[in-house]
Amino acid sequence: MSQMSIAMLKAERGQVYLATPYSRYHAGIDKAAKMAAKAAAALMKMGVRVFSPIAHSHAISLVGEIDPKDWAFWKPQNEAAIDAASALAVIKVRGWDTSVGVAYEIKRFSDAGKQVVYIEPGEVGL
Repeated sequence: MSQMSIAMLKAERGQVYLATPYSRYHAGIDKAAKMAAKAAAALMKMGVRVFSPIAHSHAISLVGEIDPKDWAFWKPQNEAAIDAASALAVIKVRGWDTSVGVAYEIKRFSDAGKQVVYIEPGEVGL
């Protein structure tokens, strides 16, 4: 991500939705949630107002005894956040380009005419 992309994300009026792979992440869902939280924290430290559905929902699924991979349950939760967000940041970690969820998020943001920014893992400390 260039400095221009960071400035663009920082200038967004609403929150930036963070897309990362989850259910088929090569290291498992616990590591996927930790990776998403680390990327979100790095972006927050850069001044980006970011929301990570993975970091948010993973903990809730554990505490609330909700199946973390139940797409029928999580889809409406995520759609509300997608609708509210002003841009999408996609972290290009292993599996991002084969993730059904990330592809869905990219399509939703693109169809809505919202900005989609691709970020290399090293740029957020991964």
